Amino acid sequence: MMYHIYMSKPVISFIVPSRGAGVFLEHTIKNLLDTSDSRYEVVLSLNNGNQRVPKSILNLSDSRLRVSSTNENLSMSSNWYRGLLYAKGEWVAMLEVTME
Repeated sequence: MMYHIYMSKPVISFIVPSRGAGVFLEHTIKNLLDTSDSRYEVVLSLNNGNQRVPKSILNLSDSRLRVSSTNENLSMSSNWYRGLLYAKGEWVAMLEVTME
């Protein structure tokens, strides 16, 4: 599933692969989107469709957020690669979910 309408190519794609991060995932995504700069995107690559994703993330109407999910149980490196497939930025930064 993809949620995204983007006007122009972003300069940076922040890829956030996740599996089961819950509350920490919400904190990470909200911190990334806590700016008015529109030159970047956040690609949230959800691994294993059974994970609980806070509704507050899925209900965000921020055009910089792109959500991709799979029901497969991927390794971390495979989930990073999957995020790369959805990234549109000229530069890419891989981020781990903040666990603090």
